[in-house]
Amino acid sequence: TTPHKLVLVLGTAVPLKRRIDEGETFDVAILTPPLMEDLAKQGKTAAATTVNVARTGLGVAIAKGAARRDVGSAQAMKNTLLNAKTIAYTREGQSGAAAARMIERLGIAEVMKPRTHLDTRPGGGLTAVHEGKAELAFALVSEIVPSHEVDYAGPFPSELQSYVVFAAGVSTAAKDAEAAKAFIDFLRGPSVPPILKALGMEGG
Repeated sequence: TTPHKLVLVLGTAVPLKRRIDEGETFDVAILTPPLMEDLAKQGKTAAATTVNVARTGLGVAIAKGAARRDVGSAQAMKNTLLNAKTIAYTREGQSGAAAARMIERLGIAEVMKPRTHLDTRPGGGLTAVHEGKAELAFALVSEIVPSHEVDYAGPFPSELQSYVVFAAGVSTAAKDAEAAKAFIDFLRGPSVPPILKALGMEGG
């Protein structure tokens, strides 16, 4: 809808933030709110431009064609994990932290520790399932639903669910701050929510 070309750099939040901290230039950053707050404190983004644009919950991925796992309640999730030989999630990023908290809340952290594959790649948990390194993986629903490599077993049960929020902000060194703001406005516009919903997300 505009003459502006988007050059997207994709990844998990923590490594992307690290690249910015190390001096990589950008026009718009989309990270989690605490990371965006830190960028504003550093003067790397304009705090007044920072807004939430989307959120997504955590879900469970299984191998393509694998038998469905019951993850519909806390007890079902616990049983599914205890019956799994291997699980996977990313070492860094909000989804990995949420997965670790969920396992801790179920009281099985020590049991699952030797069965857990912590992947360093963005979306690595899903890749680990696809590669046969894990039976199931925890990731953002928005990462699982569009994937052609794994099947979606379902979201975390409501009593264990947590949401990852994504916030956007304009760099104080943006080459075209108005264009950057227009992009963020577009992400919050009326045409985007149906797209987010189809991808397992909702508007911020």
